[in-house]
Formats: sequence, structure tokens, C-alpha cells
Amino acid sequence: MPYQDMREFMELLKQRGEFEVCSKEVDRKIEIAKVTDKATKSGGPAILFENVKGFDTPVITGLFGTLERNALVVESTKREAFRKMIKGREHPIDPVTVRTGPCKDVIMTGKDIDLNRVPALWHQVKDSGYFISATNVIAQDPDSRVRNNSIHRMEVLDRDKLGLWINALGNLRVIIRKHLERGQPCPIVVAVGADPAVLLCGSCKIPYDMDEIAFAGGVRGAPVEVVKCETVDLDVPATSELVIEGFVMPGDEDGYVGPGTYCDEAPFAEFTGYYGIRRRSPLMQVTAVTHRKNYIYHAMGTSVSPSEHQIMITLNKEADAYAYICLTVPEENIKGVNSPLGACGQGMVISIKKTHPGQAKQVIHSILAHGSLKRVTVVDEDIDVLNALDVEWATTFRARGEDYIITSEMAGQSLDPMVTPPNLITKVGIDATLPLGGDKKGRIEVLRDLGPCRYDDLDKVNLSDYIKI
Repeated sequence: MPYQDMREFMELLKQRGEFEVCSKEVDRKIEIAKVTDKATKSGGPAILFENVKGFDTPVITGLFGTLERNALVVESTKREAFRKMIKGREHPIDPVTVRTGPCKDVIMTGKDIDLNRVPALWHQVKDSGYFISATNVIAQDPDSRVRNNSIHRMEVLDRDKLGLWINALGNLRVIIRKHLERGQPCPIVVAVGADPAVLLCGSCKIPYDMDEIAFAGGVRGAPVEVVKCETVDLDVPATSELVIEGFVMPGDEDGYVGPGTYCDEAPFAEFTGYYGIRRRSPLMQVTAVTHRKNYIYHAMGTSVSPSEHQIMITLNKEADAYAYICLTVPEENIKGVNSPLGACGQGMVISIKKTHPGQAKQVIHSILAHGSLKRVTVVDEDIDVLNALDVEWATTFRARGEDYIITSEMAGQSLDPMVTPPNLITKVGIDATLPLGGDKKGRIEVLRDLGPCRYDDLDKVNLSDYIKI
């Protein structure tokens, strides 16, 4: 059964011994994020900081702190979770509107709004301020009314103002631009602390015409319950801990989302492990804040890999890649997909049952053309994509220089410090599969006769039968 809210998932982690409470007084400026990063890098638990200096509101971090927990969010395993995400795309379930929900316990508008009372975190030393990081940012296309749900970190600039960073290739940019070019405010609602599966779904690359809350319902296997907002014509997950409503307003500055109101925003410790530069970003004017009684603030850690932010996005990148692979390879022949943590969602390893010459290179071109990934390695089905040694061995001994595909500059991730502004990057694909039917420069299939030298029953050998361990 899907989790009804974030608290239900927290309770499961308690039962699994993956949840701890920190009673010590902690500072939301760097300290909480630093402790979270230490726990994540050691495979540690989710942590509820119940004594945050200057605040009555506790902070939960680390919900996505391991690959196993990441998959547990969608009730799956790290090997199969990306398939669960694909099923959500194939079988979306429309949300259900309810009259009210826990997120309406407390409602603040006008002068009662004060975002400085939210214990948003200052993550790293060079950050420009306090950022809300675990966000479901929801908006609607003004024509089709299709909902977009995406994750965007937001800087708290004032009691009722947020700086909003938006991916230049993302669907939210399209929606905001449509509104602003018509001289209309763009309604936005931000949910913090919804069911973690809804948050996870927010970082997937979904077709523009698909309702992303329905996609989340498909992944959960049950509809997301939503409730009407107070000041914007949008719906929000009813069990959210905290909800922030508002608008991106039209204005005289013609920036990357259109003629609107912008602000100076960042630096921030991005998912790449580098600081993002200060930039002009859309300004969100906040019109209402609602939350549960005694709400819990959800934050994610961000640092050099592995950090919680990077762990969370790997699953979504794997699902995105899987969708692109299906354009060239039957689903039953896709044996594994893995986004290594060190690649921060920008690299991918795929294993396939190769059925015709040149198929691995088809996969590479398909992914590099459709996604923001900058590096793709394709291996045979006998290679475990989760085993770095296996992948390195295949890359070294099943590929030569001519099996490396280097593209001209293509659209990439604008936060990548290696991009040519605004977001162009040279991409690389590696065909590390065995030759088949004359591909790979016509080499004979001698590799199949020479190896691999592997004991198929090695897992059955018990060393304690032979030595003292």
C-alpha cells in the first residue's frame, strides 16, 4: 500500500532501524546540513532534529539517504525501482480532490506570512542564504490545464518573497513563459513534506502533456489526494506538511522565462557538487502559507557525491533513460540501468541483450539526443551495472577508441560547471559490448571464446568451510 504521507514513511524507517532523533540543539545554518551529509556518506539513518535553534518546528533530513531507501519510497528495490517509475508513466492515476486536508490546519495570508519562521537550511559556507530544497513546485499550463510537478530549490529573500531557480529545459519554464508573455501572473504552489513518492516523481522528465500528479498516482498505485489552494487556482497534495502559494509576476525585465519580475539568487551548493553561480532568477511573490499543526519541515542535504540530493535523482534519471532505451531495444532485452552516484545523475550505465550489430550505438544516440545526460556506457547482459568493477572491466576490455562516441555540443544541464553558456555540452557514449555480426569495425568474435573467466557458482562457496573468518 502506498504511504499516505511523509509521517507514515518516517514510521516505516523507525521500524527498519533507519531513523534517529537528535535532541541536541542544532543550528540551521550549516550544522544540520553537515550532520546530514555525514550520515548519508556513512549509510546512516534519516534524522529528525527536534531542537532547532530559534524554532519550534523540527526538521527531518535523510529520507532519501541511501539507494535502498530511495527505492523504498516507491515500495521497490534499487534494481527494479526504475521499472516502477515507468509503470507510472504507462498507467497514470488521476488525483482525487478532497474538501480539506491536514495541510489546512493553519492558514496565513497577508501580513501574517513570514517565511523567516520556516526553518529552511543554509547548506554550505558559500551559499547566499537559506534555501528550501525539498519542494514539489506545482503549476498548470494556461491552455490545457495539465499540471506540472517539479523540484526547484528556492531561496528565502524576504518574509513573502522567494527566488526560484528553473531548469532552462524544464516544463515549468514553458508554463511560466506562456503566462508572462500574455501579461498574466503565473500561479505557483510549493508543497513541502508531501508523500515522498510525490516528491521523487517531481524530478522525472515527463512528457509535457502528461499530468504529473496523475503520474505520481500511477507510481504510487493509488490516486494522490489533493485540496484546493487558498489564493491560487491550483491543487496541492492534501497531506503536505507545509504549503506556500504565490505568483511569478509580469514585469519589465525580459529574462529566460519571459518578461517578468526577477531577483538576484544563489550561489547554492548544487547537485553537481559545485556551487551554482549568482544569477537573475524569477521572483515568486507569496500570497499564502498553510501547514499542519506542529508541522515537520523536510529538507534534503546537498554536497559532493554521495549526498542525499544526488541519491534521490538517480532513480528518476534511470527511469528517464529506460524510456529512451525502449525506442531502440525491446523491454525484455533491457537487463539493467544504473546512474552511478559519482556522476550526480549525468552519467548512465545500461546493460542490454544485444540482438543486432550497431544496437549499442543506437542506444547511446537515443539517450544523448533526448536527455540531459552527458555520458552513457552500454554493456552486455553478463555485466552487473551496479558493480563498478564489472563495468570498468567491460569498458577497458570490450571497447577501443573508435567505440567512443563524442558528440558536437548538445543541450545539457545548465548547472553543470563545464557547459558552454547557456547550456551546451559535448557528450560521450561508450559501446562496451562484445562484437556481434561484424559490428565494431568488423572484429571477429574471439572475445566470446576467450572469456570471461568466471565461476558461475562462486556464491555457493562458503569460505568458513576452508579458513577461519
